Amino acid sequence: MSTIVSTFATASWRGAFDGAGQVQSGGINSRITLPAELGGRGQDATPEDLFLAALGSCYLITLGIILEKSKTPYEALHLDAELRTEAGALATIKEAVLRPRIVSAAERSVLEGACQKAEAFCLVSRAVGTNIKKTVVPTILAP
Repeated sequence: MSTIVSTFATASWRGAFDGAGQVQSGGINSRITLPAELGGRGQDATPEDLFLAALGSCYLITLGIILEKSKTPYEALHLDAELRTEAGALATIKEAVLRPRIVSAAERSVLEGACQKAEAFCLVSRAVGTNIKKTVVPTILAP
């Protein structure tokens, strides 16, 4: 039997493309604007920033859980992420590139497999599904 868990957010906005607002959810309390490339101010967190932070943090947490459950030792996990968006009349997110860095003496194939598995198990990644391309490019460093 599964349990439904609810997450809540509140947001306010004033203006059009060059407007500004505020978003709050859990531990996040941030001013928001649209990116300058999409006609916004580009001064504060954008929906794209928040989306990429959600995807990246979910992926990295999932990777850590997978490594711990499989008893694969690691010293550090880090992630750089990039969101590629096509600007235009109907802006479209085209691709998210996740670049995990793992410091571990474990076998490369085991770590690469864990990286792919994390993308498949990450809640946010699954919610996005195939609507955008997701690419995982791991870097594995020996301790």
